[in-house]
Amino acid sequence: MVLFALEQAIGELVLDKEIVDIPDSIIQEISERETLKGRSFDPSQIKDVVEATYLDELFRIAINASKNDSKCNLIKYLYSLFHNFEVYLIRNAVSHPNRKFLDYYWYRLAALATDPVVDLLDLKKVKNAFVSAQEGILEDPPEEWINRIIWQTPNNLPKNFEHAITGLIGRQKESKQLESFILHPRINTVALVAPGGLGKTALALDLLQNWVHSPNTLKHLDGVIFITLKTEKLTANGIQTLSAIQTLEELKGKIVDSFNEVFDEEETNFTDCLKNNEEKHILLCIDNLETILRDEQEIFEDFNNTLPLNWKVLITSRVTVENTKTLSLQPLDNKNGEILARKYQQSKGMVALDQHTYSEIASRCFCNPLAIRLTIDLINLGKDIPTSLNNAQKSIGEFSYNNLIESLNEVSIQILEAIFVETNSTRASLCNLLEKNLDEISDSIGELSRTSLIIKSSKDDVEIYSLNDSIKELLLVSPRNMLTRGQVQRKILEQKTKVREIDFHQEKNQYPIWHRDFISVDTPEALKILVKEINKIVNKKHLQDYSILTDIFRKLKDQEMVFSEYSIYHKSMAKMLGKLKDNTGQETSILRGLAISPEDPSIIYMLARYYADQGDYENSSQQYEKLIDMGWIKTDEVNIGFSKTIYNGYFLSLIYGKKSDIILEKTKDWKEQGPFIPLIGVYRATAWKRISETYAPDQINDKESSLNSALKIFDDIFRNYGYFNEACKQATKTFEEVVFYCNNNFSNPSKIKEFLDIIYKHFISVSENHLTYNWSDLLIKFKNLDFKDNPFNQENTLQSRKSEVIKKFLDGIQENSYKFVRITQKNEYTLFALDCNDTSYFLHKNQFSGPSHWKSLTNSDILKILPYPPDSKKPAIKVRNAYST
Repeated sequence: MVLFALEQAIGELVLDKEIVDIPDSIIQEISERETLKGRSFDPSQIKDVVEATYLDELFRIAINASKNDSKCNLIKYLYSLFHNFEVYLIRNAVSHPNRKFLDYYWYRLAALATDPVVDLLDLKKVKNAFVSAQEGILEDPPEEWINRIIWQTPNNLPKNFEHAITGLIGRQKESKQLESFILHPRINTVALVAPGGLGKTALALDLLQNWVHSPNTLKHLDGVIFITLKTEKLTANGIQTLSAIQTLEELKGKIVDSFNEVFDEEETNFTDCLKNNEEKHILLCIDNLETILRDEQEIFEDFNNTLPLNWKVLITSRVTVENTKTLSLQPLDNKNGEILARKYQQSKGMVALDQHTYSEIASRCFCNPLAIRLTIDLINLGKDIPTSLNNAQKSIGEFSYNNLIESLNEVSIQILEAIFVETNSTRASLCNLLEKNLDEISDSIGELSRTSLIIKSSKDDVEIYSLNDSIKELLLVSPRNMLTRGQVQRKILEQKTKVREIDFHQEKNQYPIWHRDFISVDTPEALKILVKEINKIVNKKHLQDYSILTDIFRKLKDQEMVFSEYSIYHKSMAKMLGKLKDNTGQETSILRGLAISPEDPSIIYMLARYYADQGDYENSSQQYEKLIDMGWIKTDEVNIGFSKTIYNGYFLSLIYGKKSDIILEKTKDWKEQGPFIPLIGVYRATAWKRISETYAPDQINDKESSLNSALKIFDDIFRNYGYFNEACKQATKTFEEVVFYCNNNFSNPSKIKEFLDIIYKHFISVSENHLTYNWSDLLIKFKNLDFKDNPFNQENTLQSRKSEVIKKFLDGIQENSYKFVRITQKNEYTLFALDCNDTSYFLHKNQFSGPSHWKSLTNSDILKILPYPPDSKKPAIKVRNAYST
C-alpha cells in the first residue's frame, strides 16, 4: 500500500507539469516495450507515458521535468533513497507472492515514507498510506495525522509561502551560494540584497524550509527564528499596507516573542533572552531589514554585535548592509522568466497563453518574478495584455523604488538625475556636472551603492555608474529634481561643444605626442577642458593677473582624486606648480606622471628641462639621453624640431655639467648627421672652447689647438649653414676666449692673426644675429689688441657696414620683422624715432637690448626695432625690442 502510494505520487508530480521534456531515449524504450506487449501507446500523451513507465524511468522523467525549480534536488534525493534501500527488490517481492517478503523490507519503506523529503515534496498520499498501514487499517487516516510533521528543526517559518504554488524557479545557483555563506564558520551575518520583487524572501524561505525538514540541520542549528519587517505588499489591486515592526526596539521585542513561541520558554526581555540562549546555535532571519536601516544603520550594527557568537543572521534587504557577506540577487534569465509565467498561469487554473505571450511578459517585466506574477493576475482579472504589462511596470517601480528614493539625501538624488541624463557616469563626470567636490560625490555614491538603484561596472580601472531599466522608467514618469536634470543637460551640451572644439583643434593642428598642447583623444571630457584652460594660461609669457593662476590651480587640485590615474593630469599640475614657483611640488608631479606613462616623451622632456633649471645637469643629461635612446631623434618634418630641441638640451646639460670630453666623444662623426650637422657642430666647437679654458697659461699649445678646432668648426658652420642664433651665441663666447688668449704672453703671433682673421670675417654677421650681446665692448677689446696686422683696426669694412645700414633705412628695407629707424628725440629713459615714411615710434629704455650702451645713443643714430601693431588712438607706435646697429 505504501509502495503503491509512493509510485503514484511520483507519477502525479510529473502529471502536474504543464510541459514535460521527456528524453527521446526513454520514449523509445517505452514505445518498443509497449508495442512488443501488444498494448496501444501514444507517446505524445504524457498520461500514457506515465502509465507505461517503470519506477526508474518515472524518476528520470520527474527529475528532468523539475530541473528549473527547487524541487529538482529533492526528487534526486528521493531517487537516491530508492536505490540505497533497494526498493526495486521490495517491489518485485510485492509483485510476486511466491517470493518471501523479508521483515527489513517494511522498515526500509517506513524509513523512506517518514523521511522529511516526503513533507517537502508534499506527497500526502504516501503519508496517508504509511499512517494507515502502521495502524493496521485500510481506510483514510484522520486529517490531523496527515498534517502532523513527522520531524523538523524548531522554527516559526510561515505556513504558507507566496512562491509555493510554482516552486522556486531559476534560483538553484543562488540557493547553493546562500547556503555556503550561512554554513561558513567564519561568516556570521549574510545579507541577501535586491530590489523589491526579485524574490529575496522566497529564496530565503525556500532554503530555510528545506533545512528545518532535514535531520542534518541539527548538526549546526538548534532552531530558526524568522521575523519580517515588510510594511507593504503588492497585489493586483495595488499596494497594501501591512502592520509591521518599525523600530529596533520593536525588533528586539519580536525576537523575544518568537523565542518563547519556538522553544516554549517564558523570556521577558531581550537581554535575558540572549544571555539564557547564548549556547544555542540559532539562525535569525530578518526579512526586509531596509525598514530599519534607512534611519538606524549604525544602531543596527551595534545590535548585531550584541548577538551571541553562536548565532547567525540572515538578512533580506533592498539596501546593502555594511559589515556583512552580501549576495546580490539579479532578475531571472529569460528562459526561467518564461517558465515562471507559464507555471503561474497554470497554477491559477486559467486558459494557457501562447509561448510568445509568456516570452513578452517575461521580457517586458525585466524578468522580475513579482512583476511577472502581477501581470498574470491582471490578465486573469480581464485586462488586456498591454494594459496589464504597463500597470505592472508602474506598480513594480513604485513598490520597489519609491520609498527607497525618498530616503536618499539631496546629492544622491542629484546623482540619479545626472546619470539619467548622461547614461554612463564616472565620479569625475559627476563632480564636473554637479559642481560638487569628490568627497560629496563619494559619500553619495556610497549611499547609492548600498541600494540597487545604480549599476556599477568598470572600464580601464575606472568605475562607471548607470541605472537599471526600471529606475530609468520610474525617473522618466516621476522625475525627482527637474532643476538638476535641466542644469546637467545644459552642462553636458556646453561641455560637448568645448570638447568638439578641442578635438577639432587637435585634429587640425595634428599635434604630435611630444607637443606641449597635445591632448590624447581618450582623455576624459572634463579633464580635456581643464588641460586646455591650463595650457592657455601657462603658455602666456606675461601673466598680469595671478589670481587666475591660483583659481585654476584650486580647480585642478579639487580633481586630484578623480584624475590621478591620468599622466596628463600630473603634467598639467607640474606646469601650474612651475608657474607658482613650487619646485619640489613640480618635480613630484612630473615623476607621478612619468610613473603612469614612462614612455611619454613630453613628460621625459619636461623632467629633463626641470633638472636643467635646477642646475642638476647630471640627471638632466640622463633624461635627454633616454629620449635619444628611445628613438626620438627623427628627421621627418613633424619631429625634426623636437629632435633639435633634445640635442640642444642634451649638449647644454653636458657643457654646464663640465662633460666636454663626453661631447667630443659623441660628436666625432658630426659631419655625417644630416640635418643635425650645424647644431651638433656648434656644441662640438663649444666643447673645444670649454676644454681650452681648462689649460694653464703655459699650456699654450694645447690651448691653441682647442681654440683652433673651435674656430674652424664655427667657420665651417657659418659658411655652409648661415648665422643661426645658437651658433652665434656660442661663437661669441669663443670670441671672448680668443681675446683672453691674445693677451697671454705665451701666445703665438701667427696663431693670433689666424684666429682674428676668422673672427673678423664673421664678426658683423654674428653681431647682427646675437642682438642681446654688448658688441661695443668686445669690438673695443679686439681693436685694442697690440698686433701689427689686426684686422679690427681697418675702418673700411666697418664703415661699409654703417653705409649699408643707412641705405636700408632710406630704402625702408626690413630684416625679418625688424625695421630701421632714426632717433629724433632722446631723453633719459625714453626716445622717439622715425622710419623713412616719417612714421613715429616710441621706445622705453627697458625695450633697448644693446649692443651699444643706452647712454651712448644720440639723435640721428639708426636703430633696428621690432614694433607692436599700430594703435590708432596713440600718436606713436610702441616698440617691443630695439638694438643699435
